[in-house]
Amino acid sequence: MKRIALFAFIAFVPYSCGLAQMRSQAPDEHSQNEQEIRDAFSQFSDAFVKADTVVLRSLLADDYVHTNVNGGVLDKTRWLAFAKTRHQDLKSGKVKIDTYRNDDLRIRVYGNTAVVTGLNTTNGFRDGKEWKMNLRFTNVWVKREGRWQRVAFHDSDAAPQ
Repeated sequence: MKRIALFAFIAFVPYSCGLAQMRSQAPDEHSQNEQEIRDAFSQFSDAFVKADTVVLRSLLADDYVHTNVNGGVLDKTRWLAFAKTRHQDLKSGKVKIDTYRNDDLRIRVYGNTAVVTGLNTTNGFRDGKEWKMNLRFTNVWVKREGRWQRVAFHDSDAAPQ
């Protein structure tokens, strides 16, 4: 009986010390990953408003899947083609963005994966006609080779704000 108690004690002490160490490191690592995601998300949003396909390409994973509010499904190549057309439309004045805002951001980090949800409000003009969108979105990001990339996107209509 004493051997069992001694074995349990010897096994438990290193385990509990390891847990204490993991707990003390986890919040810092989690905070760092969350900040990295916030930065990548912000960089992506800025690049999207400007239709900067160079930055967008670097932030999208090669296996990216984009599912939009209309039910369309685009891979990275097709989505970047859309972004290139959008860049031309912005440059020519065919499209003008007055507001592009992401609110109610929630970031959940699970190791090398993060889920970002929020509310996007966009309005502007296309061919001189005003348009407005309120969309709830979900982004999935994965950290590969030390950098975060967006691997999936989905949005749906949200109630007007």
